[in-house]
Amino acid sequence: MPTTFPIEVTVDRLVEFHSLADALCLAELGRLPSHTIGDPVGEIIEMMALQGQTGEQIQAWLHDQPEAIAWRTKPEHQDPAAWSVERLLAIRGSLTIKLNVPLGPRPNQDDNVAFTTGLWNYTPADQQRILQAYKERSYTHAPIGPFIDPGYHGQFNPIDFRTDPDRAAGYIEQIWDADICPVVFIQVDGWSIDEMRTLEPIFRSDRWQKLCRVVCNGFEQQGSVYGWSNATYVEWLSWLKSVFPNAIRHLHTISQIEAPVGAGDDTSKPGMSNGEAWGRVTPLIHGWLRQGDELFHPDHVDPSGDGRTDYAHWRDLWQTNVRGSLAARFRKGEAGWPTFSANGGPLKLYYGEGWSFDMYWENTSEEQGRTYGKEAVDLGADGAFDGWRP
Repeated sequence: MPTTFPIEVTVDRLVEFHSLADALCLAELGRLPSHTIGDPVGEIIEMMALQGQTGEQIQAWLHDQPEAIAWRTKPEHQDPAAWSVERLLAIRGSLTIKLNVPLGPRPNQDDNVAFTTGLWNYTPADQQRILQAYKERSYTHAPIGPFIDPGYHGQFNPIDFRTDPDRAAGYIEQIWDADICPVVFIQVDGWSIDEMRTLEPIFRSDRWQKLCRVVCNGFEQQGSVYGWSNATYVEWLSWLKSVFPNAIRHLHTISQIEAPVGAGDDTSKPGMSNGEAWGRVTPLIHGWLRQGDELFHPDHVDPSGDGRTDYAHWRDLWQTNVRGSLAARFRKGEAGWPTFSANGGPLKLYYGEGWSFDMYWENTSEEQGRTYGKEAVDLGADGAFDGWRP
């Protein structure tokens, strides 16, 4: 049966009620309604208006809602400037956690996956639950962005922050307010540098510069292990430095990259060794969020290798006393690798990603992922960004 309302429904009235919903939410919740099934407050307001309630009556209802009360009584925002450089660099975070939330690979189940990367996908209540869950795990850092995205594998909502950059900045601010450092992923998938430059008025604004104390180029932007030439790495990271000159800047790479080379580079030529290629990159960044898939099948042994398991090789990466390890090369200069970076010292070497993909798609154990993160740090990694435990 069609629903009838005590007032005449016209396009003009619908536009009026939509504007009323926006205005009341800004006044009482400090935000605009998202007009999604998980956050129907705007539609509730419009329905109440259609039913004949006045603006004053609707505002009184909204004023008494838990979110409105929480917004009125929330503490002052955390000041990102209060975090020391040492604290910013000491990453103890995670890309994903197990939590019962909507969306994702197993919606509304206890073994579902949640993350801060797309915090806007969740209701305000679920956002707070996710941040609280990060705190309960003693995580100090969490990812967010990029802010133009079609939605991960169609399981999450798209975002384009050009329509409301302040709203997007509010999500970064919300992570700071939880006493967690947001690592802001900047680069939009598939975009050129010229396209990214169109976003500079947002990124260079005072608010974004203040909130983006730690930034990263983007998630595995190389496309394939050798998808970027060394010159491309330098070009992108130089741009990142120019836009965020005062931020801690990190590089995230696709799985199994050893050095920033590819796309026609010949590392046998003078000036193009892996160490020399890194030497052109490390002055632009503070850390490397290294990704690898060795832990997906830790007992695997390469028949053409040295007879040791993938897990054993993974352990070697983080140990300075293991000849040829990443740690030995960056910290001791083995094989001509640079011992300098934007830190003024060796590049920070992070267990950046190695378990979350399996946890998301194969429903593997979060606790195992946290154990690997702790192990990487105990062995010598400067931090962990894919699970960790105290």
